[in-house]
Amino acid sequence: MEAYLSLSPDKTQTVEFQNWLAALREMDHLREDWTEMAEKNQAFQSRIDKLQTTLDKTQEANNK
Repeated sequence: MEAYLSLSPDKTQTVEFQNWLAALREMDHLREDWTEMAEKNQAFQSRIDKLQTTLDKTQEANNK
């Protein structure tokens, strides 16, 4: 995460704006990461569902 500090009192507003902008950038990165993880999770869940179906069919065949 970024943070800005000014030694000049008259630049306080600029520094605050830069800090808010850095915080917004970080939130955007976190949102992108969350979206990517959600997509991966969905793909994993789909694969698990397919494997469960295969397992069920295999167990049924074994029981016969």
